[in-house]
Amino acid sequence: MLPDGRWLAPFFLSARSAWREQMAGKETGVIVTSDAGATWAWQGGTSIAPELRNFSEATLAPRRDGSILMAIRTQKGLYESTSPDAGKTWSEAVPMAGFSPGSATRACLLRLKSGAFLLVYHEPETTASGKYPRAKLTAWLSDDEGRTWSHKLLLDERARVSYPDATQAPDGRIFITYDLGRYEPADKAILLSVIKEEDVRAGKLVSAGSMTKKVINQAFGYGNHGELRDEARVAESMPEKETFDLYLLIGQSNMAGRGLLPLEDRLSRERVLKFSARNAWAPGVEPLHTDKPAVAGAGLGMSFARQMAEAKPKVTIGLIPCAVGGTPLDRWVKGGDLYAAALVRAREAMKSGNLKGILWHQGEADSGSEEKAGSYAQRLAGMVKDLRADLGAGDVPFVAGELGEFLERTNKEGRPSFWPVVNEQLATLPGWCRMPTSWIRQD
Repeated sequence: MLPDGRWLAPFFLSARSAWREQMAGKETGVIVTSDAGATWAWQGGTSIAPELRNFSEATLAPRRDGSILMAIRTQKGLYESTSPDAGKTWSEAVPMAGFSPGSATRACLLRLKSGAFLLVYHEPETTASGKYPRAKLTAWLSDDEGRTWSHKLLLDERARVSYPDATQAPDGRIFITYDLGRYEPADKAILLSVIKEEDVRAGKLVSAGSMTKKVINQAFGYGNHGELRDEARVAESMPEKETFDLYLLIGQSNMAGRGLLPLEDRLSRERVLKFSARNAWAPGVEPLHTDKPAVAGAGLGMSFARQMAEAKPKVTIGLIPCAVGGTPLDRWVKGGDLYAAALVRAREAMKSGNLKGILWHQGEADSGSEEKAGSYAQRLAGMVKDLRADLGAGDVPFVAGELGEFLERTNKEGRPSFWPVVNEQLATLPGWCRMPTSWIRQD
């Protein structure tokens, strides 16, 4: 905010702009409004060398002498420029001391009520390959208006954190938002840190109510442009159908998977692909399922696929995830909605490969009733026969997992849980599958 009430906002030219001629090659600068943002005009700017340009996103803070400091994103970290005349002219952009080289991403610069400058940016640290990752998001404090940064507080040590914004409340609390894993399955989160100036000066949380890494929003959908690019790359190099073995994953949460792993553990470095929520082949990355994105995570499907890929070095493994947490067997038998949905996805996937097996893990949802638990194998055997027939898969192997023995003997409501009966039933499944259809389906 300028002393006369006008607002300045950072601006960089990425494509077309009504102000292109006025900018005259100074693609990074500020725009100004005198009517609270209803209209804007180009005010002035500076230039970043072509080899350093990425997205020249900038952030501003006013100094006591009336000048303005601008921190600018470049390919080699933060550069800085200053304006003595409300943003009309700017000095040549130079490396920002302590932050160049650094990560090629936007920072957030803020003048606090005390007069100290706050900078939210990554602590510059190289990888083995010499790159500067978007990691170790840190709050930095300067007592000389951005000339040196003598205090710091680590906000988030993880990789793939970026795009911070900050504001200070009247009571002195500093609210900092940023994103985590914008291109990664199961991340795509907006996080919040709430700190005070004394926390940064202490280098740790010392004020009451301060916190870091609080998830405040999360986008669980599949299909951002990173995932679409992955699908496109896979489509260009699909394996031959005869060397593409497919496995259908069905059941409830113990098949869908729960609990996140670090990114490096979610990736399959073997020949493993997954059938995405868009019915397209994508790299094998957990979570495989999107049934309940807020909790979807590591399941048995990926470890199974890795073992199969290791055992068959000339084959690519394709997983068709269809499980849905909390669902009863009734929805998976023929006529049920999940049976129909799995059939559609499996048939579409089988255009690219050959179905080699069906993996089933379910039963908790049928453990609350002694009657349902006691008829479990009979009902499941009917589903096996129907599914094999509808997929034209002959006697394709059907693998059913037992329920974990760690389960309680009573449910959350205190009623008996008959999961041991379901396990007893599962042990008899091969016998039921060999019986005549009229006997299997007599219910």
